[in-house]
Amino acid sequence: MRSISVILVFLRQRVRAPPFFRLLLQLGDFGHAARVAAYMVLLGKQLGWPHETLVQAEEAAYLHDIGKIAISDRVLLKPSRLNAREWELMRQHPSFSADIIGTLFAPELVAAVRHHHERWDGTGYPDGLAGDDIPTLAQAMCIVDSYDAMSSWRPYRSAMTATDCLAELERCRGRQFDPRLVDAFVGVRPDVLRVQEELRDQDPAGGAK
Repeated sequence: MRSISVILVFLRQRVRAPPFFRLLLQLGDFGHAARVAAYMVLLGKQLGWPHETLVQAEEAAYLHDIGKIAISDRVLLKPSRLNAREWELMRQHPSFSADIIGTLFAPELVAAVRHHHERWDGTGYPDGLAGDDIPTLAQAMCIVDSYDAMSSWRPYRSAMTATDCLAELERCRGRQFDPRLVDAFVGVRPDVLRVQEELRDQDPAGGAK
């Protein structure tokens, strides 16, 4: 796993990064990646995952959006909502991410990254998986990624409060999210809030209260 270790050093230190990682950092994705990785560990511990799974899930979570390097910064930085063509391109980023990390991780971790935008009701992407056909690691990544996206500022909307984010997870249980994993994530709310505060300085866009 030396390759992934080198990548994570670039991401975590944010210095002398290769151009494509530097682009991600300029887009503000480092803070998002760091929080998603931390939340993934919190949720995994709550679910009783073994240590090795926690370590690998954290590393994969850091890179879950790496496929965005294949998408124009005009789309990524657009200050308004995406049009249909732009959204179709954006929907491909989980597949791009999985392709990029495919040689660095075990298949179940690659699948977690590929499927982290699938929905419990089958209306997600890229493959329209539903229910228990979605790998558990991907379901978990979907919840933590969604929570952080909601709690972070975006060019087209303000950050939601932690209370509102958790309420939205509850509202979407059984549709977008596995109800069991929603319950588990709600159970680590104090730790989630602590991580938000600790990582706030790494990305001013993140860290709603």
